[in-house]
Amino acid sequence: MIAGRPSLDFVNTVGGREPGAEGTAGAVVLRERLGSYDDLLRWAGFASLVTDVELDRLRRLAAEDPRRAAAVYARALGFREALYRIGVAAAEGSPPAASDLSWLDQEWHEARDAQRLAAEPGGVTGSWREEPRLDRPLWPLALDAVELFTGGRLGRLKQCPGEECG
Repeated sequence: MIAGRPSLDFVNTVGGREPGAEGTAGAVVLRERLGSYDDLLRWAGFASLVTDVELDRLRRLAAEDPRRAAAVYARALGFREALYRIGVAAAEGSPPAASDLSWLDQEWHEARDAQRLAAEPGGVTGSWREEPRLDRPLWPLALDAVELFTGGRLGRLKQCPGEECG
């Protein structure tokens, strides 16, 4: 956790990238550090994106529906790579690809739909819906990424220039 933002730390869950073939979008991941849905959960817990109680519930759900967990895992990796490409474009001062922006927009809407507000003495608090969903770890990442990319403070966003770093 060195990037200072959960969405950027999520992008950094690979062991390097190298440019893709000419005419392809994005880069090739050299070493994948999230090899399964359970790895995604472990990382989300480490990043404090989900509570221990939520992790237990999500692990039970994944065991009950491994195909759905695998689909969410694949979605998470695709989302991560879309965030990477948006970040590269931002670091270069270029607009992101429409397909990547659409992916972020879809994940952002999923996250926003999962949010709930509740009255408390002295104010209002935000929380996530109670019904557990396997895509729960993606929600705070989408919200953070939208805040990052719309916040106008992208001047410090850089990409490692080292070979195979990405």
